Amino acid sequence: MIELHPSPPTSLNGHGQHKDTAGEESGQVDLPGLQQHMAAMADRVGQLPDPSPAGKLGDTAFYSFYRSLLTEAQVRLTDQIDEPTVCIQILDGEQSATYGTLGNFSLLIGKAKSRKTYLLSALVASWLKGGTVMDKLQGLLSDQKRMVLYFDTEQHKGHVKRVLKRIAQLAGQQELPMIQVFHLKKHAPNHRLNAMRVAIEDTHNLGLIIIDGIRDTVFDINDAKEATDRATDLLLWTEEKDAHLITVIHENKGNSNARGHLGSELVNKAETVISVSRDPGDKNVSIVTAEYCRDKEFEPFGFSIGEDGLPFLVGEVSTDAPPTRPRKPTVDSLNPDQISAIVKRVFESEDSLKYSQLLNAIVEASEFIGVPLARSRVETFIPRVVKSGYLRKGKEPNQRYETYRLNAEKNSI
Repeated sequence: MIELHPSPPTSLNGHGQHKDTAGEESGQVDLPGLQQHMAAMADRVGQLPDPSPAGKLGDTAFYSFYRSLLTEAQVRLTDQIDEPTVCIQILDGEQSATYGTLGNFSLLIGKAKSRKTYLLSALVASWLKGGTVMDKLQGLLSDQKRMVLYFDTEQHKGHVKRVLKRIAQLAGQQELPMIQVFHLKKHAPNHRLNAMRVAIEDTHNLGLIIIDGIRDTVFDINDAKEATDRATDLLLWTEEKDAHLITVIHENKGNSNARGHLGSELVNKAETVISVSRDPGDKNVSIVTAEYCRDKEFEPFGFSIGEDGLPFLVGEVSTDAPPTRPRKPTVDSLNPDQISAIVKRVFESEDSLKYSQLLNAIVEASEFIGVPLARSRVETFIPRVVKSGYLRKGKEPNQRYETYRLNAEKNSI
């Protein structure tokens, strides 16, 4: 468990001799001291050098370092290596499916307000209970009593406290000595990340790490280096600590993909990716779906929120995708027959048109033939049809402005 020091300990592993005796007597955490400690330790972690040698290929130090790395990394047929330990599973009728194992991380994705944090609360509660929550999620490490670290980067501190109370209720526990929760919303991305590094390093017997949400540990969600670095952090922490890590990221507004380069990188590396979405037939129900699993996938299930504020399993849920609105036509989506029909209608009763007249006429003509183009798209449409020969553009003698005429020689007209 992390020792909460009012001043930085003498080492990164938390083995310093400082103690907050006042905090021990009162049972209260010295929050200013904790913040000072975390900031100082974060700065120290951020200054740690890259362990790899600075030499180039061919240097003795370079070869020595990477030969040692390869020796440690090699896997042999004769090695005695246990399968990853299943720590959380999802009950699926009389069978079960693996949700997560020690030494790996999983990812929850979903639109904003899809109730990802409610599902996260139930997963943590099943771990702490060492049993079943919502008749669906089962924690399997009750005998080991392994610690949980929970980092929240998004919510108000009051909402974080509400999540902690929900976890306690779902786990059926009055006190939660095996979980430590940290509210990191106000800190910069680099400080959030380094504080997590310190907490993970300092926590003994760590089994489960929660990061809600991972996006707030990077400055740019589409930066390839930051995305790779963050995925590497998760892989490193889970393997070195032999722990499972669950993190959360939003989906794109326009589709169901995890947001940004960071989301794509995490999906590629995660053991399990689960989506949470509102039931299109009942907005009070959220549907949980296995998107990617190394183990067998579970059947989608739904949950709702009771009057007590706790999630509960519901029966049959709709897994059909919600009906999508027809996509609005674009210039690129029009075929030659549609383009021909538009320009023919525009010049049915006119020989030539000024630009503004042509613009309005194309808007009306596109609506008439059933492929309505927005005004902004018509502005793109006009130079396209001129370039492709459907219309001719020019200035007649004694005319001040250029006009547009139908090109009768165009074969498709």
